[in-house]
Amino acid sequence: MSRWGQALVGIALGLVCSASAIVYALSGNTIAWQRDLSLAVGSSALSVLLAVLLVDAGNRRVERHRESRVTYAAYRQLLTPLRRHLGLLQAMYKAALVAPPSCWPVGPSDFLASDIAAVLADLSLDRDAPVLIPGGSVAWLTHCGNEMHELRVAIDAVLTSYSHSLGSVDIDLLSSFRESELFDYVNAIQGILAIDQTNGWKRDYAMLRSVEALIGTHCGRILQTISRCNDVLGEPNQIVLEAAMWADNVAPMVGSGRCPARTAP
Repeated sequence: MSRWGQALVGIALGLVCSASAIVYALSGNTIAWQRDLSLAVGSSALSVLLAVLLVDAGNRRVERHRESRVTYAAYRQLLTPLRRHLGLLQAMYKAALVAPPSCWPVGPSDFLASDIAAVLADLSLDRDAPVLIPGGSVAWLTHCGNEMHELRVAIDAVLTSYSHSLGSVDIDLLSSFRESELFDYVNAIQGILAIDQTNGWKRDYAMLRSVEALIGTHCGRILQTISRCNDVLGEPNQIVLEAAMWADNVAPMVGSGRCPARTAP
């Protein structure tokens, strides 16, 4: 039986004792010490059990506040990694487009629920990503692999740090996102580019064409995670699309990473 159930049983017992005392007093068939004892027992039981209920309610409020603080801390830790991942998908999308759309997506829900899976299928992963390093440029495949690995590490860190204090709903949500098969797929193919470059081999690097379903599932999971993060953190810590990314003078350029075999004339 729960603490509330036990307390209610105790209150009922106290009320019975008090009622008995009143009945005895009205009937006139009891001696004074019996009436006084019943009243004392009843009032004491009521006082103690009401105190228990008040303390329990206070403890529950403290526990809810603690859980809220833990949830906030967990998603605050994921804020930057999630922003970076959304920015990665946004850049991949722009680079794989055949032409600018008539209207760019304005929010994460519009963007991740759009034709992103079909567009990313045309991204040639051997093309240069908008990342510069001292030794030159970085291919999309390497850039995607690095960014996705960093996000998975960040999710692992949160799940490890808050495994005993984060709510089950949030643990299930983050665990599901962490297990996205797109992470595994990109990690598995990441070494192919280096092998091809070493051996001088050529191939079609539009390697996302066969995994459009994985991309769709992945986008659904990140949208759920971003929505939950925005709800927990509130303003101003929101994850939004970078509107500046769509500008013509901001890398990557539209179509700059599109597979040559599918480049429009």
